[in-house]
Amino acid sequence: MMIIKTLLYTGVRVSELINIKLADIDFQRCQIRVNEGKGKKDRIVPFPATFKELLAMHADRAEKKGAVYLFESSWKKKYTDRGHSENPQEVFRSGWHGPIYFAA
Repeated sequence: MMIIKTLLYTGVRVSELINIKLADIDFQRCQIRVNEGKGKKDRIVPFPATFKELLAMHADRAEKKGAVYLFESSWKKKYTDRGHSENPQEVFRSGWHGPIYFAA
């Protein structure tokens, strides 16, 4: 669910999400640097302060495992935009009908 929450709270595209490195996250400013996003442009994406602790805990666990990217497979490889298991279409196909909150 962390992938889904990160997509919703930041508004990043899946192709951008899989390329976020742990070093791209600025917890003090609640920002993520997206490198070479759509149109090969770099941008800064904010995330809400309420998401900071959860994201920090995930990043800390990933860092302890030796990860480079925010989301990596169990083989320490980054996901592809077609290969992760928590994509939104799968969640909705599974019958999940909970609320969705978008970051302002």
